[in-house]
Amino acid sequence: MRILVYGFSGEKGGKEEYMMNLNLQSNKNDIYFDYIIEGGNHYYNDRIKEYSGDAYYYTVRNLIQKMREIKKIIYRNAKKYDYFYFNTSGLYFIMPIIYAKKCGIKVIVHAHSARDPMLPLHYRIVNYFNRLLVNRIVKIKFACSDLASNWIFGKKGSGILVKNGIDLKKYEFSHDIREKYRKRLGFNPEDIVLVSVGRMSYPKNQKLLIDMMSDLPNDYKLLLVGDGPDYDSLMKLSGGRDNIIFLGNREDTEGILMASDVFLMPSFYEGFPIAAIEAQATGILCLLSDRITRQARIIEQVKYLSIDNRKEWLEAIIKRPKYERTAAEKVLKRNCFDVKDASSHVIDILLRAEGA
Repeated sequence: MRILVYGFSGEKGGKEEYMMNLNLQSNKNDIYFDYIIEGGNHYYNDRIKEYSGDAYYYTVRNLIQKMREIKKIIYRNAKKYDYFYFNTSGLYFIMPIIYAKKCGIKVIVHAHSARDPMLPLHYRIVNYFNRLLVNRIVKIKFACSDLASNWIFGKKGSGILVKNGIDLKKYEFSHDIREKYRKRLGFNPEDIVLVSVGRMSYPKNQKLLIDMMSDLPNDYKLLLVGDGPDYDSLMKLSGGRDNIIFLGNREDTEGILMASDVFLMPSFYEGFPIAAIEAQATGILCLLSDRITRQARIIEQVKYLSIDNRKEWLEAIIKRPKYERTAAEKVLKRNCFDVKDASSHVIDILLRAEGA
C-alpha cells in the first residue's frame, strides 16, 4: 500500500513527528508514504528517504499557482496511490481533497488542531461550509482530540480519535540522565529549570513565558526548545537575559525534559500536543493552558491555568508541589500512548478499509 500525504510542512513540529512515527511503524506492514511539501529541502528529508518514501515539492507565489502545482502532482501520480492523507488545522483550502477524489484515490482527513479563538469570521464560515462537503465525501476521518474533531468535522461528523503516540522507553525518567544534562547545560543544583518545547509561532504563546521571567529570581532558568517564524522576535524580547536560554530544534528533547523541573505550555490553542505527552512520560510537573483539551492530562502532575492570568502561572511555578519524580511509562502505555499501539490502531483501520 502506498499513501500520498498533504499538510506536511517539512519543519519540525507535532503533526510532522506524528507522521514520521506512523511512517516508521507502517513500513513493517508494507505501507509506505510519500509527501507533498511546500518549498525545497526540509527537516525530515533524510528520514523520509530512510523510510522508503519520496517527496514532491511545490512553490507558492499565489493561490492559482498553488492549485495548479498541487493538481499536477496528484494527477500525474494518482495511479501509484491507494490513499490520499490530508492533514489539516482548518478546512480553508480543500482543493487537494477534490483532486484526489476525481482521480479515484480514497481520502483520509486528519484533524490536528482546535479552533484559534482569534480566527476571523470569514475563515470560520469557510471552514463550516467546507466541513459539510468533507463529511459527505470522506469516509475515513481521524482527529487527535475532541476539540480538533469538533472544529474540523463538527459534533455530528466526529472523527476517530487517534492518539499521538511516542517512544515511551526513550522518555523513561532517569536520575543519571537528569544530572548529566543539568551539568551539560551549566545548571547549579539549586537552579529551578523551566522548559517549553514547541514551534516558535503565535499559537504557542512563548511571549507569556519570557514576560514572566522578569518576575522570577535569577535561579529560575527558562529553556525554550524549538524554532519557527517568531524565533528572532522572541530572542529580541528576551533582551539577552542569561536566565532565558534558546536551544533551537533538538533531537535530545528527552534529556532536556529530564533535566528540567517544570514543563510549560501556555498555548492559545492546540489539537493534541505531543510535547505535553513527551513531558509527562518523564514525570515532570506540567502547567498547561486552559485552552488545551483535558484529554491531554494523563498523569497527576498536570495542572491547567488561564492564559489570561499571568499571576496564576507565576504562583503555580513558585508554589509548585513537591513530589517524587518517577517514570510514567506504565500509565501512558495503559492509555495507549505507546507509538506502536497508536500506530497499530491507524494501520488496522487502513488495512480493514482496504479489504472491505
